[in-house]
Amino acid sequence: QADPLLQAGSLPAYHENNILIQFYTLSSFISVLECHLRSHLTMQSLVSDTAKRLEELPSTVGSMSQTLQCVAEPVATDPVQLAECLRTEAAKVGLVCGCAASPSEAELQALLLSLQRVVTALCLSLHALTRDAGPSFRQDLDHMVQACAARNAELVRSILRPADVPRAVANVWDTCSAVKAPLTNKSALFKRMGGCLKAVNDTLREMAEIEQQPMESIQEEDSTSDADEDEDVESSHQRRPDHATNGHTPLGTNGLLHDSRGPNAAQPDEGSQGLEEDGSSSVCDFEAGPFSAKDRDVAAAGQALMGVAANTLKLLSRHLLLGSDSLVGAPVEAWENCVWHAKNLQSSVEDLGAAMYPPQELDEIEDMTEGLVVSVQCILEEVLQEHMEAAAEAASSLQSELEVAEQRMRAAVLSSRNETH
Repeated sequence: QADPLLQAGSLPAYHENNILIQFYTLSSFISVLECHLRSHLTMQSLVSDTAKRLEELPSTVGSMSQTLQCVAEPVATDPVQLAECLRTEAAKVGLVCGCAASPSEAELQALLLSLQRVVTALCLSLHALTRDAGPSFRQDLDHMVQACAARNAELVRSILRPADVPRAVANVWDTCSAVKAPLTNKSALFKRMGGCLKAVNDTLREMAEIEQQPMESIQEEDSTSDADEDEDVESSHQRRPDHATNGHTPLGTNGLLHDSRGPNAAQPDEGSQGLEEDGSSSVCDFEAGPFSAKDRDVAAAGQALMGVAANTLKLLSRHLLLGSDSLVGAPVEAWENCVWHAKNLQSSVEDLGAAMYPPQELDEIEDMTEGLVVSVQCILEEVLQEHMEAAAEAASSLQSELEVAEQRMRAAVLSSRNETH
């Protein structure tokens, strides 16, 4: 409303005009502000609704899986092609929303609608494959759907924070890269079998490194380090780095790190080496002693036993790779049983490898040996000979090698125990 003083004409005309100008300027500013607020609220609401729908997509698609399984043919759209389309849609969002200038409401709505359609189609296509999927393949498919929905919801929410858009786009691209052919039961099973074989080979590599290190050099290093303690501080400081690399670090420190970080810890970290060179570390006070002759005999017997386990997994993987690409029904269940035994075998090998470092607990080594032998026998007898007759000859050969390796291990443990007592 106009001021009463203005209505009474008590102010000069130019004051009245000035106030009116300021009033209209303020009104225009408020109108623009309302437009911006309305646009911001609309964008925020659109982004929030779309992200929420994407986050709820896995459960929505999961409830539709039974309907999809009743269809005579699965969804025809290729998930790999849809993953590439999703990569393109994510790039569009990154180009439009990753800059300082905000897109218009119509542009944003079109982008989000297109993105949501591709994500939904990809999730539906992946779930359509669960009709004939075994447990391993179904787990992979569910993980892909969950990751696809979560990453794209993150991308949509990042639109309100343009600085986060490039990282969110990269995460979506990583998810798309995980959707790659072939998407079959065979590929899912082979991936798990390959992971078990890799872990067993890593443990075998550690055992080979132990065998390559001569026992005499360790004893000489111990005597040399005792002599260094009687020398002056300056000469000891000069010679200690050489001793750290002449056998003490690979066996002593590596053995300690193996016990604390697991059997795959092949090398000590730089921090441990630096403290050891300075002479101020207390790590050496707790490190295991050097390998004795009996310790090496036990470790060599353990390496032979692990070699049989690795050959068993190689045989298993080879027959899976050479088998039919379309695994459904009973064959899938048989191979799932193989994977379960392979994982048990991997755990047995890793536990036995960790027990090879001194001081060796012979009772534990015997128990771990028994567990490894049982796992190999389960694969050879219950799986290979029953479900894969073509591998029966190779399985029989591995069974003989297993018996020899087991006898060698038990003899080495018995000899080491007799020497200790």
